[in-house]
Amino acid sequence: SRPPAPAKSASWQVLGVPLVAIAAATVWILTERELLGFAVFAVGYGGIALYRRRRVRLREESEERHALAAIETAGRVLKAGIPLPGMIDLLAKDASGEAGGAFRQIVKRGELGEDLASSIGRVLLQSGRPEIRAFGLALMVQLQVGGNLADTTDRLVRALVDRGLVRRRSRTILAYGRLAG
Repeated sequence: SRPPAPAKSASWQVLGVPLVAIAAATVWILTERELLGFAVFAVGYGGIALYRRRRVRLREESEERHALAAIETAGRVLKAGIPLPGMIDLLAKDASGEAGGAFRQIVKRGELGEDLASSIGRVLLQSGRPEIRAFGLALMVQLQVGGNLADTTDRLVRALVDRGLVRRRSRTILAYGRLAG
């Protein structure tokens, strides 16, 4: 699995730690209490770290929602009778986030002459999102073996949604345990 992309930082986030250090040094010099200066630095640095972590988590959740929406749309499109290349074109136009970018890349590779199976293998199976990789694997199996891709897609969406619910429940239980401790 590929690590998530690095967070895009605003200029105040990049300058945040030096500014916190300057504020802590100023408090230390003005009050002549090094422990208070250290406390100011620790609180400021902790606040910046928590903010960055929250931004990364929100971006990851947003990408997960985009990927699930794209897979769900794919299932509806296939149930409507649109063939696989048409579904990929539709997702390239309508999907957003990393999922939309992956489908746009498949369309571009197809325009350059690469066959559908190899472009799906190179783009979807090497994606950083596990949802997109799972969908790419389902597409590859369908292309090689055959079967009802619409039903497979529906089951995949249900499994991914259940996985997200379990992950959120476990996060809540862990947070409760840490708070109680």
